[in-house]
Parts: sequence; C-alpha cells; structure tokens
Amino acid sequence: MTSVETQTTTDNEKTRYIKALPYSNCCAYSGFVIIDLEFLKNSALLEGATIFKKLFGLVENDDTFCYDLKINEKFETTILQDFRITKDDWKNFMFFLRQHSVPESSLMVDYIIDEDKRTTMMGRVLRKLESVMETCITFGGVPKFEEYYNNYFKKINARLCAKKYCEYNPGNPREDKLNRYIWASHSSASICYASFINMHKVSDGWSAASSMHSSFVWYRKLKNGDESDIDAVYTASDVEEAAEDAEEQMEADTDNEQLEPWLDNDAQEAPYHGGW
Repeated sequence: MTSVETQTTTDNEKTRYIKALPYSNCCAYSGFVIIDLEFLKNSALLEGATIFKKLFGLVENDDTFCYDLKINEKFETTILQDFRITKDDWKNFMFFLRQHSVPESSLMVDYIIDEDKRTTMMGRVLRKLESVMETCITFGGVPKFEEYYNNYFKKINARLCAKKYCEYNPGNPREDKLNRYIWASHSSASICYASFINMHKVSDGWSAASSMHSSFVWYRKLKNGDESDIDAVYTASDVEEAAEDAEEQMEADTDNEQLEPWLDNDAQEAPYHGGW
C-alpha cells in the first residue's frame, strides 16, 4: 500500500489537491469537493487523528490497514462516497478545521439560546455539531473536535441551567414549577392591607411577586432561607454543579406534576393565603 506522499504528478511533484465526489442521498449530481491534502496534513486540529490520516494517505500505511486511498490519473477519489460523507458534512468538518468552530456557533451562547424560538438557531448549531461529530467518528475519531464538542455542550448546559436556576423568578403559584415558595395573595376586597402586611412581613422573607391588577397582589416567601439566599445558592460559580443535577431535577419535576406546585410535596398542606 502507498500513501499520497509517494504518488506524484507528471512533473514529479507531490499530490496536494484531489477531487472527491461526495455522497448524495438522491440521484442528482452534487459536484466535486476539492480537498487540500497539504492543509489536512499540517492541521493542528487533526493531531491524534491517526486513522483519519491513514485514510487520506497522509502517513505511510502498514500492510494490515483496511483502506487504501485510490487516486486516478485525473486526481479523483471516491473516499467521501465510500464513507457516505455528503457535501454539507464535509463543509461543516472543514469549517471546524479552518475556523476552530462550527457554523453559527461563535455567536454569544445567550443569543443562540434566546433566539432559538424565533430563528431555530440553537437547533441548527446542534445539528452541525452532530454532523461534524458523525464525520469524525466515521473517519476514526478526531480528539480535538471531541474536546471542542464536549466543552461546547458544557457551555450550552451551563447557560440553560443558569437560566433555569439563577434567573428563576415565578410571579404566581402556577409558575413556581420548582416548588420553592410559599404563596399568599392580598385582595383589597377581602382583607385589610395593614393586617395582611403585619402577617407577611418583609423581615420574615415575604415580598411582592406580581400584581394582576391594583387590588390583587401575589406575595411569596422562600420555603428555605430568604430572598437574599436564592442568588447565593444558585450563583454563576455553582452553575456547573447545577448542570450535573439538572437531569435529576427535571425528572423530579415530572414526577411532581400531579401535585399542586405551590404546596409542600411532603405534607401537601396549603400555606396561609389571604383571599386566594
């Protein structure tokens, strides 16, 4: 078996560029992809991608290697078709090698998450990440991309957890999906404001959460600690730990859906309320 290093042009120069016909799910012609072998050989992001380099003939193969890159007299190869790599798969992979990221992923993570409902941006980024990962796995693995992939998902999960925990701000009992608060409501038609405030003191941890109209206000109090503690418990420094617990928390949320969210799940006793 031979590598590209030993294949030469008619001018006795080493082959640098080859044409590869990408795989297509339909019969339509999708055109050639030009592959710069010299760029692949020298790419720092392909460090440790031993099988990839052997597949593309960038290093000498041993006699037991399972694939031999064949290049005809027109410098054409079928490697992308052989491994069912589409043009988009290859473009996303090359984007990573040249830009150290996947398309659209360099935008601020908060922007990607916040704009997802309107633009499906996060969905597109995640699909491209999966596309590149599948290409890497198909070609034997690329450690540098696996590191990038894991770090990017940690960053996404950290921000999602931060939004769920650090920015948790329910305005009424039905929004309190995590069951953190005791709730009370004041209606001017049913109870004197002075009496209500005397029983729901700020010093005891009560605070106004939302107002439906001028005569009806929801108040809340944390079951454990006070409002100043909520940020101390779920600060940015604790996001990574919160991310590890997120899956368990979501499962717990699902298990508790049949319970009224503003009630104590252990005792299921309703807190005091005024006019609610």
